[in-house]
Amino acid sequence: MSENNTRALSDLGLSTNQTKVYLCVLRTGGMRFQDIEKVTKIAREDIYKIVPKLEEMGLTERVLGHPTMVRALPVEIALANLIKVEKNSFTDRMFALEESTWEFMKRYKSMDTKKTEVRGEEGNFVLLTQKNAIVNKGTEMIKDARDRIDAIYSEAQLAQFIPLFAEPLRKACSGGVETRLIAEKKANMGAGKAVIEKDLRGCKTLNLRYADHPTSHCIIVDYKQALSATSSKGYFAESSHLWTDNKGIVELLAVNFDGLWQSAEPARAI
Repeated sequence: MSENNTRALSDLGLSTNQTKVYLCVLRTGGMRFQDIEKVTKIAREDIYKIVPKLEEMGLTERVLGHPTMVRALPVEIALANLIKVEKNSFTDRMFALEESTWEFMKRYKSMDTKKTEVRGEEGNFVLLTQKNAIVNKGTEMIKDARDRIDAIYSEAQLAQFIPLFAEPLRKACSGGVETRLIAEKKANMGAGKAVIEKDLRGCKTLNLRYADHPTSHCIIVDYKQALSATSSKGYFAESSHLWTDNKGIVELLAVNFDGLWQSAEPARAI
């Protein structure tokens, strides 16, 4: 019995014993139950259970007579039947999953409970160390913005920050959210503007300015929450970030941003 054939049928959903019986009868024009038992070394009572299942899968058929024979259907037909069974099974599983999801959401929405948060008296602090988690948190913050988004980054970080958040930033701008970006001033000043023109063209509420060596690299939303990098080196999301809605910390970052914004050099119109 070819190991490759066995593995292929197993991938199509057959058990080890089902595979043995099918490959056994496939090599002949038909076999008696007792002969299948001798060749496969599978107990007769198990074969009587396996054969109906193979028939249900469209792999074999029984030829009535004295004695009754088990015959394999042509390989092309059998495999097509197997694939059809798997497709139907997958469709049924997906339907059941969608039904279960719908039922869960219906029950969840009907629950008369409020979301609870692990929250201290001074607000939440969450350390994010993985890039996906940092990007997801940043996206969530931008989507929550109602009035203002402020962000400070180095030129290199800004070049990565903008493409990552271009879609939610565009939606925020279209909703009238004022967005202020400060990029670190360098000899090649203007690279940030080029990235904005590429990904955020037409965002009327977005403004860019340049500053010398900003002390913090962060994004602040509505003066209510902030996501701050723990290091100003490297590209955006390469270092850990701290998210917080602590009023004192957010206000401190916002005051720092506002002071830097006033002294920063405006970029030409975007």
